[in-house]
Amino acid sequence: MPKTRPPKGKNVCIKTYRFELHNLSNKKKKTLLQTFKQSEMAYYKVLSNCEQDAKALLKMESKVERKKGLINIRKKLQSLVRPLPFGSALKASTIESVLAQVSSYVELTLSGQEASFHTTLPDIIDYNHWLNELCLSSDEEIETEARNNLTSLRNPRHRPLTFEKYRISDGFMINRDDKGRLFAFLNLWSAKDKRAEPLELDMIDTRENKRVKCKTSTGMLVPLSCSPTQLNALEQGQAKVAKLIATADERFFLMVSVTFYIKKRSPETVMGIDRGIKEIAAYSVRDPISGAIIFTGSCTGKHLKKHQQIYEEKQKNNQKLGKRFIDAYSNYTINLMHHLANEITDIADKYNCQVVLENLSNLKNNPKMKRKPFTKRNNYSRILSRQQYGRLETLLKYKLAMKGLPEPKFVNAAYTSQCCPACGHTDKNNRHDRSFSCTNSICQYQEHADIVGANNIAGKHIHFKHIKSLIVKGEKLPHDLKYNHWIKDNLRL
Repeated sequence: MPKTRPPKGKNVCIKTYRFELHNLSNKKKKTLLQTFKQSEMAYYKVLSNCEQDAKALLKMESKVERKKGLINIRKKLQSLVRPLPFGSALKASTIESVLAQVSSYVELTLSGQEASFHTTLPDIIDYNHWLNELCLSSDEEIETEARNNLTSLRNPRHRPLTFEKYRISDGFMINRDDKGRLFAFLNLWSAKDKRAEPLELDMIDTRENKRVKCKTSTGMLVPLSCSPTQLNALEQGQAKVAKLIATADERFFLMVSVTFYIKKRSPETVMGIDRGIKEIAAYSVRDPISGAIIFTGSCTGKHLKKHQQIYEEKQKNNQKLGKRFIDAYSNYTINLMHHLANEITDIADKYNCQVVLENLSNLKNNPKMKRKPFTKRNNYSRILSRQQYGRLETLLKYKLAMKGLPEPKFVNAAYTSQCCPACGHTDKNNRHDRSFSCTNSICQYQEHADIVGANNIAGKHIHFKHIKSLIVKGEKLPHDLKYNHWIKDNLRL
């Protein structure tokens, strides 16, 4: 999907909604399955014809030469797909998918990574992972990556059909009839195809909210199941790209990526979020000038921990029996993280916050990330990874954007749980499990340990905003400008 320049003063947020095709006749099911099968065969046939062209790109020395080579491959693809019995939408999708595969192969190989030119489907992949990533995509880069990976992986039934444009002539369109029922038109074949049947459309386009009257024979009109939330999203946003998926039990789903343009807001407060084990997240809203605490709270992680321990035990038992894979990150976990992100977003919306997180890039690993070479296995990192920190960041990014708020900022996590937010005294003995008690005899500040972490995370962001103009690149920060010394005279609780 081409990149879209956001309108001035607005956030661009992309969300993917899943609509199920329902009440399909046996004839339509048979026709769709036939189209899936033919499209998959055509894709790999076209892809295999470009293998030598892709390897020829590796011998080219400059980017300009490779760019010209890709243009020539595109022309070759256009000639290959022209006689195929598909509509313009699926032909365009095949060309873009093959070009993306060729480009990916060339870039990976030139970067020194091992890459093979796949002309057949891989045997073992995690299809559900990429489907979830597509649903959680928050911008065009993430959405495009998820779609490309989903397209390249083995579908439980067939390779998905992609519709890159929102129009009847060579894409898809979602319409509503006078009774409020939702239908999707899918451009699947040419007007000369034997499957082509005359179709007269007289419905309301959900994107433009205008009545569409036309005649066509290049596709199929299918009914969609729809919730009020989904219908509202189609009317408030702009449907851009769709992907039709067939499951093993012959159910069909249309994944529609909807773009929203939300007016940006200027944050008035700072919300620090401390992520932990016993508490998934503790948050503190502070005034950006004085540092005064406006609101605090936390979300317990005991239910998530118990649920994931059960799944991990099940995974161990199945591995002993020789079973290769169990998805330990179930819908329960995803649903719980959505509720947590919604709670944080509602508070950020209420107090107009700039959300700040501690930088845990070395800990937020997940089942798709490998341990770095020469590093020891760390059970603490494993425990932290179970808390789904990366997923929380992804959810917050697009949920905050939907409220017009900026994406989360990050601060150094060092000593956020040991530094007293009242006097700045830093000592590992300040923290006692889940409680915090300052060992400075003058201060003796006491609070929940995770709330203290959230206070310091917000405080570090406020601190940086105040002193960033005084920082000299290449020089050490003066003693009185360091966070634990600066807050004594500049911030209050």
